[in-house]
Amino acid sequence: MDRIGRFVIPRLHKADPGLLIIEMSVVRPPFLIDFGKATVDDNQGWAPDLMSMWWE
Repeated sequence: MDRIGRFVIPRLHKADPGLLIIEMSVVRPPFLIDFGKATVDDNQGWAPDLMSMWWE
């Protein structure tokens, strides 16, 4: 198990680039979550027609 001080680093188990899915190990507190630029329910300034194309 990898650590930085008291923080445990989750391990990457599998990834599917086609589905954009990753499977990682579970860690217990203390932990930091950093999803970079991950957003939920936000079009990030894209035009509606581009967003519909993305979801298709």
